[in-house]
Amino acid sequence: MASRQQKQTYRQRVEERQARERELADPVVESERKAEVKQISVLFIVSAITLVLFLIFALARIFNVGLPVVVPWMLVFSFGPGWIVCWVYGTYVTIRARRWYWMALIVFFPASIPGSLMYAWTRRMEIEDEVLGTNDSGRRSSR
Repeated sequence: MASRQQKQTYRQRVEERQARERELADPVVESERKAEVKQISVLFIVSAITLVLFLIFALARIFNVGLPVVVPWMLVFSFGPGWIVCWVYGTYVTIRARRWYWMALIVFFPASIPGSLMYAWTRRMEIEDEVLGTNDSGRRSSR
């Protein structure tokens, strides 16, 4: 009989430990945070693709690469709307997050692409630190 009780308490301890490990491994994120992460992800992808297209176009123009006539125009028509999307959506996301300094950078049209990319990356890192409870050294805090 004692062995049966010992097995049950052992099972309970194992289940409690597994539950604690699951809580630490999969932190619960509230719906507002999920929406912000989704917005930041979209902003990051759009600004990164736009920046790459802009750099390809700029390098092709600087080094006078013999591209067909159609390719530079395709790049212009690709990164032009991307630039506008970064400007509008980056402003929207920063206003919703009440990040006024970032918004001031993104509203300045020539800086909208790199500003959107930098904001999305730094805000993602801040959210990751908040959710995981890490400090500046990268270690989990003891909460």
